[in-house]
Amino acid sequence: MHKQYLLYFILLLLAARMFTEYTRILQNNLGDILIDGGFALALILMYFRMAKKHHQNSTVLEKEIEEHKSTMNELRKSRERLQDIFDTIDVAIWSHNLKQNKLMVTRGIEKLYGYSLDSFIQDVELWRKVIHSEDIPIIDQRAKRIARGETVTSEYRITRPDGEIRWIQDRGIPILDESGVLVDFNSILYDITNRKQAESTIDHMAYHDDLTGLPNRHRFQEVLEQKMFEAGISNSTIAVMFVDLDRFKMINDTLGHRFGDVLLQHVSYQLRNLVRPSDHVFRRGGDEFILLMENTDEAEIRQLSMRILNQFKKPIMIRGQEIFSTLSLGIAFYPGHGLDVDELIKNADTAMYHAKEKGRDNYQFFNAALNESMMVKMQLENGLRKALHREEFTLRYQPQIHLPSERVMGTEALLRWEHPEYGNIPPSTFIPVAEDTGLIIPIGDWVIKEACRQNKFWQDIGHEKLSIAVNISAKQLEDPGFPDRVKKEPGRV
Repeated sequence: MHKQYLLYFILLLLAARMFTEYTRILQNNLGDILIDGGFALALILMYFRMAKKHHQNSTVLEKEIEEHKSTMNELRKSRERLQDIFDTIDVAIWSHNLKQNKLMVTRGIEKLYGYSLDSFIQDVELWRKVIHSEDIPIIDQRAKRIARGETVTSEYRITRPDGEIRWIQDRGIPILDESGVLVDFNSILYDITNRKQAESTIDHMAYHDDLTGLPNRHRFQEVLEQKMFEAGISNSTIAVMFVDLDRFKMINDTLGHRFGDVLLQHVSYQLRNLVRPSDHVFRRGGDEFILLMENTDEAEIRQLSMRILNQFKKPIMIRGQEIFSTLSLGIAFYPGHGLDVDELIKNADTAMYHAKEKGRDNYQFFNAALNESMMVKMQLENGLRKALHREEFTLRYQPQIHLPSERVMGTEALLRWEHPEYGNIPPSTFIPVAEDTGLIIPIGDWVIKEACRQNKFWQDIGHEKLSIAVNISAKQLEDPGFPDRVKKEPGRV
């Protein structure tokens, strides 16, 4: 600016001098006058042109200065608004220049951690000191990845000054120099405690039983798989015990479902008190529970089984009502009775049903013979479901004779099954299977229908009326439609 003013002043001096010496110039020839006059005029025009340009440049400069001031004001306001946002949300930004050892932390750190901003500036390791001891391995693994230049998102717990535990999500962004050395580190931290609490609630609902509060069968399978893996490494033994309440359906139907729910809660409470603190209790569903014992053996499981059975021989008082509810227990061991989760569960279940077949209120260990027995039972069940359609059943009639007159008074219809593969199967073998599966209802109906048909046939060919006795299952008597079906049969007595 000063150089421009100096130039204008010099031009003015030159023009003035030429004008004052005009008289002297007239004494010269005309050519000299024109040359000098033209030169002076050029100097004057140059002055006015440069002055105008200077005015224009000054106006543009002033406009740029005003625009710059406006931009700076907008930036300042934006920074203030951004700072207000950071101060009101549960987010903190941490930036640490390791080369210059300069730390920048937003005030959101105070809300997250409960410590003042100055505390973090004075002690750059404070963030690590307040991390929950169980989560330190997470931080150690995180540090290794960050040192390699990886962006890492971690979740860990911290302990605030008042003892409150909070969950933090920490996204760390490292910067390495050309030689691969960590020179700068930035981190964005969020409070995710509410999210973790919601996840915990959902997890509890998915993996726990609402009625008893026990872990459910889904959690059992996960825990069993993990414990089997650990036992395989340590070469130890795991016992799985299936527990089933005897006659629970009758209690439930007689006294009501609410009464049954209270009984299930009582059973779960007793089972938790009878096992070791290191053992696990699960509710499988319905009236079935599962116990999982680690580092045990057959002798110890026998003792536990007897303690459980003896405890449930005692009467249980529920709402002023005294009841007795015994248990049937089935036990399988890893690795002796199964090398995978499904096999071990199946074998413990098989042992439990064997305990029921043995009269209930007892415990049974799994053995290979039980599998064979279950296979036979399953084959019998499959065969029974097809036997009626294949007309494999027949009736044998045992006469009832009046001895003094030697006259036939009646007969008893005896059911026989001629299996196409196994031959003649005795009733003592297939009737219990039919009872357990409910197939006794259609089979019993067929027996009555066939006995009535045979009786009608005998009467049609001239025999006197005979009474025919048939064996009736208790399940048939419980069926409300049973009497009506009998009345409809032709030839009934």
